Amino acid sequence: MSPIYYCYYQSSVGRLLMLAQDGKLTNLDFEKEQISPNPKWVLNENLALFTQVKDALTRYFNGEKEPFTDIQLAPQGTAFQQSIWQALRQIAYGKTSTYGQLATLINNPKAVRAVGGAVGS
Repeated sequence: MSPIYYCYYQSSVGRLLMLAQDGKLTNLDFEKEQISPNPKWVLNENLALFTQVKDALTRYFNGEKEPFTDIQLAPQGTAFQQSIWQALRQIAYGKTSTYGQLATLINNPKAVRAVGGAVGS
């Protein structure tokens, strides 16, 4: 099994934790509290992928249109979560969507609450 790399990014909206494995971003999450990283993770603040993500996030938080399409992703989640995360990527820059609209987009219009859970995970 290949190593899981991590680093932190201090954004304008809070500190973010990034995880990557096999050259793909597997996790990007707000650090909810100061916690010790998993001892199996390897700190690598100079990983090219992390630099790419940090640069893209900086542009985004500075108000620039940032499609994030060049970043290789491999999020960890259930098939349902994966479908929601793919639907989220279809929302155009500057646009919004409701959980109900996302549920309809994945052909599961009654899954509004589950969509909310997937968005928050």
